[in-house]
Amino acid sequence: MATDIQQKYWIKRITSLTRSVRKGCTTCKRRHGLPYTYPFATSLPTVRTQSCRPFQHIGLDYFGPIGYKTETGQTGKLWSMLTTCLVTRAVHIEVVPDNTTASFLLAMRRFIGRRGSPKTIISDNAPAFTLGYTMINADINTLINSSQTLTCFLASKAIEVKQITPFAPWQGGVYERIVAIVKNMFYKSIGRLQLSFLEVETLLIECEGIINSRPITANPVSISDTEAIRPVDFISPQAELSLPNHSGDTTTAHMGLTEKQTREYLKHLDNIRLQLWDQFYNSMYTGYNAPTYKNKSHCTIAPEPNQVVLVHTPNLPRYRWPLARIIELLPSKDGQVRSVVVKCKNKLVERTINQLIPLELSTAPVETTPDAPPVASGQPTSAPSTSCAPPVSRN
Repeated sequence: MATDIQQKYWIKRITSLTRSVRKGCTTCKRRHGLPYTYPFATSLPTVRTQSCRPFQHIGLDYFGPIGYKTETGQTGKLWSMLTTCLVTRAVHIEVVPDNTTASFLLAMRRFIGRRGSPKTIISDNAPAFTLGYTMINADINTLINSSQTLTCFLASKAIEVKQITPFAPWQGGVYERIVAIVKNMFYKSIGRLQLSFLEVETLLIECEGIINSRPITANPVSISDTEAIRPVDFISPQAELSLPNHSGDTTTAHMGLTEKQTREYLKHLDNIRLQLWDQFYNSMYTGYNAPTYKNKSHCTIAPEPNQVVLVHTPNLPRYRWPLARIIELLPSKDGQVRSVVVKCKNKLVERTINQLIPLELSTAPVETTPDAPPVASGQPTSAPSTSCAPPVSRN
């Protein structure tokens, strides 16, 4: 803009003037506006700092698909349900054949049968998760209503579900980090190998054992120091989660064909397991720096109800992003507003504030100025003038 103006006119401080004009231009806001500032958490929530049993508060996610070789020689797909304890950072992995709600409920039954029923679950908004949580809690409520003797017991057994805001995976970073470690270990180790279903399940469980054997406290330096604590120590203290590695060639004079083939097969799996350990150490102990956030890439105003915003939409160019209006602020437990409910295309959706770009427009009624002349007594008061229609109700 400044370059085009200076081709015909010379204006002092044209740059600052251009910025002020551009700041109040709605069209420029839609093209170059910045989103709200997202208040990233600086302290851990209470569910991650209170003493509790392992897997009482968990984070849950799927990863996959993972290819495997079927008995007929064809290629199949499976997924893995990863569950991590929010306090001890222990990991539990279940193999599921598909993304249906039935498979998810069966995997949850296997998990609860071995680790106990969780009190809190944090996960994303996958349809299988949403329907599965609803069915679990609905069954508990049905039992409560049908039997008075079970009311006091089952009332405290309902699972509290916290699903993150859509399109905000960083809110589930407590389990996304573990998912990234498992995926890097697994895919970098097997490469393009086509393993059977049982071999894939075995390697995933060995990945679980490797991660549960990692130290979460400082390793001992001197003799007087205590041993490092591992996540598995909260479940089975001083447990060894692997058999001794295959060492050398164990050959005997009377080794049969079956024993020879079995030892070669175990040696192959041992090599893959050693690669899993190498990939784990390379990804876990390479000194990753803490994330840094760019404060300058956000606007300075705070979100308010009835503000008109531009909704960031993935896989769409910016000129096609839809407009929306903020209906409700959703403050977190620490009082910070990180998500809001917006009305977009006659639908109420939840979005994080750093995915909304304010246009400095509001549909709220304009209040009368305080220095307006008083109305004489006995005369009817007129309604305040409005610049636009009142807010649309949530219904």
